[in-house]
Amino acid sequence: MSMFIFSQEHPFNTCHSTGDRWTRDENGEKIHINLKNYGIEKENESSWFVDGIKKYHRMFSTIVNTLVEAGFTIEKMVEPLPDEELLKKFPEHKDLFHKPDFLVIKTRKH
Repeated sequence: MSMFIFSQEHPFNTCHSTGDRWTRDENGEKIHINLKNYGIEKENESSWFVDGIKKYHRMFSTIVNTLVEAGFTIEKMVEPLPDEELLKKFPEHKDLFHKPDFLVIKTRKH
């Protein structure tokens, strides 16, 4: 039996490539994420510490079906959210309750 555990940027993040990612209230607080073109799978380029980072947007169904078609059994999926301890140190991470930044998947293959 083989295990394959991986994390990737959450598909809610990779689908958005231009424009304002957030709708904010009158105080500038993030109230919800603006999804854009979730159903269009493609390569995007963005800046993250450096310019020119390539990202590949895939829908959840593509991610899951690709694993299943390759013979993997999905054992667990996690969309990490901040706990109280993290929020005490970094209160700005409360926006992760609107959408998680990462997707973690644990699979096995016989």
